[in-house]
Amino acid sequence: RLAAEKAVGCLESHGISTENDDSVLMEVAKTSLTGKSAGAVKSFLADICVRAVNSVGTIEDGERMVDLSDIKVEKRQGGSIKDSSLVDGIILDKERVHAGMPRSVSGAKVALINSAIEVKKTEVDAKIQITDPSMLASFLEEEENYIKGLVEKIQASGANVIICQKGIDDLAQHYMSKAGIFAIRRAKKSDMEALSKATGGRVVTNIDDLSDADLGVAAKVEERKIGESDM
Repeated sequence: RLAAEKAVGCLESHGISTENDDSVLMEVAKTSLTGKSAGAVKSFLADICVRAVNSVGTIEDGERMVDLSDIKVEKRQGGSIKDSSLVDGIILDKERVHAGMPRSVSGAKVALINSAIEVKKTEVDAKIQITDPSMLASFLEEEENYIKGLVEKIQASGANVIICQKGIDDLAQHYMSKAGIFAIRRAKKSDMEALSKATGGRVVTNIDDLSDADLGVAAKVEERKIGESDM
């Protein structure tokens, strides 16, 4: 820790103030890439780095600040370095939960849900004895109505994109697909936090409480094939 503080102190004392000049930032980026086997594409990668920093930078107390956690690098095998690109948005290493869902949604209203969209399991180890086929049919119908009700509540909020931190029941996937909703399940907590920050949405635990005020917004949400993976 002492060494880190000393290093920061040295950098601050030797640092040179400069305007927010992209040409200066380009030179800094190219210098940092020296010796990293990026010689032939150094300018190409430096340009991506500078644009990424500029896109997330903020002004605080007259100084330009950059939170590096706002920049995420996703790597995929195949292709060349020049296939790299800057995405002005958030990339999730996930795919739609149902093939019948739209691959792309414009004017997205995003619901961020951190509870499972499925039939709730009882907290006690209960057993149900079914003695008549009609009882089984009634039991399954109740489960279906419960799942359908959850999806209808999500629809009523105005959401057309769902990012769920937990699981999504197969039946729920079916109803979401019929409603034209784009859904992703088991998103990372860090991705949920980033999505909340980027879209302005609030992470909701209870679907009964979900309303239009909780939804985030995005110009577009889409699934793309990058290399061998859908993202």
